[in-house]
Amino acid sequence: MINKYASLLPLLAVIILAFFFYSKSITNSSYNGLPTVPCIDQTLPIKENFSFHIAISINGNNYPIETTIGHDYGQCLHSIYVNDSSGTVIVKSNTVQNYTLGNFFQVWHKTFNKNQIFDYQASNTHSIRVLVNGNDVQTFENTILHSGDNIEVIYQ
Repeated sequence: MINKYASLLPLLAVIILAFFFYSKSITNSSYNGLPTVPCIDQTLPIKENFSFHIAISINGNNYPIETTIGHDYGQCLHSIYVNDSSGTVIVKSNTVQNYTLGNFFQVWHKTFNKNQIFDYQASNTHSIRVLVNGNDVQTFENTILHSGDNIEVIYQ
């Protein structure tokens, strides 16, 4: 009788390991090497709450800011989100931590780094610039977000 169930032990071990690694991937997921932006937990106090402004220009044309950024309907409201297309981005978090421009694009589900914005690639004829409060920065997706910042992302 024991031998009959002993053959099921390896299968049970595989199932337990698969569940363990699946749960680890959910809690420790990342986007392009950046930690994922958590959902706001309405049962916990808000420890950080500020906004900044972003404008994106592609080949001289303003790129629209989608009104659903950070709103994963049915899932959560992320700690970085917008309420309209004005370019005002809200950072509201249950923890105090540094969020980055890359995190903003992460919750938008869009690609952004020093070599690419959306489907546009930097090349010999096209460049990507990031200006924070009018000053060029070279931190691209690693640019830390601060209250009141005016961020411009320019592809030209």
